[in-house]
Amino acid sequence: MSSLSPRLEKIVSYVLPDTPLFDVGADHGLVVLALAERGFKGYLGASEKGKGPYDRLCKAIKSSPFQNRIDVKQGDGLIVLPNQVKQVILAGMGGQLICDILTKEPSRLDGLERLILEPQQEMEKVRSLLNKLGYSAEKEEYVAEKGHIYPLIAYARKRESEDSLEIKYGRLPLKEADPLLIKGLRKRKAVLAELKKSSSLPPQRLKEIELEEKDLDSALKRMNA
Repeated sequence: MSSLSPRLEKIVSYVLPDTPLFDVGADHGLVVLALAERGFKGYLGASEKGKGPYDRLCKAIKSSPFQNRIDVKQGDGLIVLPNQVKQVILAGMGGQLICDILTKEPSRLDGLERLILEPQQEMEKVRSLLNKLGYSAEKEEYVAEKGHIYPLIAYARKRESEDSLEIKYGRLPLKEADPLLIKGLRKRKAVLAELKKSSSLPPQRLKEIELEEKDLDSALKRMNA
């Protein structure tokens, strides 16, 4: 059985068993290939938008034993989803791109039971959008790869109010005192402390730093960290 990075293994663990799944922006298709290899029984699909990435994805699938098991499509975002898909992965991309994909074809969200999202920047934008769309996190934790920490979130369509700290850092990681989140917040506090030592720091930037420090302290306090 082929091995995955810890980050990709965690994404696989968020997939609902045997429920039709599509990986948008699947890169080399490692997640869908792992699911096929491990006996996933539902529909499996994967896509890339550009010709180069699409060709690489096709090559990876065709060189595997699962060429007839995985449906590969070229297209933009959710527009390529077949009707039977019930869960979607959007991982390894920026938060703004995830937001653009979800808002470009909002009708394609109908019928989806789970959105598995892993924004690598602008996480707050993603949480804010999903909250407005009527989604709430069923599972969320932080994952680490190559010195970076990212949130991995499984959303379902149910409305649940979230405060500003929960939108910024994640309701469940705050509730469960996620150790990687604590580590990331402490690291950010240290970075901001160094920035404040600069004598050339503009007043507006200093104010922004102090506001961020306040949020960091509030989040750490909520986690008793």
